[in-house]
Amino acid sequence: MARIEKSKQWKYNELAAGALFGMLIGLLMAYLQVRDAEKNQKVVTYDMRSTARFGLTLFDLIKKAI
Repeated sequence: MARIEKSKQWKYNELAAGALFGMLIGLLMAYLQVRDAEKNQKVVTYDMRSTARFGLTLFDLIKKAI
């Protein structure tokens, strides 16, 4: 029984770590975009195509890293 509880605890810890890591990566990417926009004196805009492209690129990079 203790082994199953350890297994469940491990799963929750892994999910929490993944959520935290994702949030940190998202904040870093937003910071870099804002910094770039300020440097080039432009406004950051999002459209569906660029958001989807960015998501797929990020997913591909993570997949390659694993």
